[in-house]
Amino acid sequence: MTPTNHVLIVQQRLVDSYPELAWQLYNAFEASKQEAYKRALQYAAGYLLFAKDIFVRQAAAFGADPFPSGLAANRNMLMTLARESFTEGLISSRPDIEALFCEALRST
Repeated sequence: MTPTNHVLIVQQRLVDSYPELAWQLYNAFEASKQEAYKRALQYAAGYLLFAKDIFVRQAAAFGADPFPSGLAANRNMLMTLARESFTEGLISSRPDIEALFCEALRST
């Protein structure tokens, strides 16, 4: 379980006005991340002697995507964060994890 790397917040009024916006943003950021992974491997190969081995070992430890997107892949980490934040008194109640995500993206 790796910690959340990035979170995108969009005003509800924008999602209400443009229902496809949530998926468009999700897909754009996911495509950007995959391109970054591709470039990292490509450029590392030019500078590191064992670049491919480094990425293979990382994938063995964390899976093909060390920073997966979406609710399903991050649910345990989000629940842990909510529980610990509540226990430490940082928040007054535990949030409903589902409610933190745009309804359109809750299936991710």
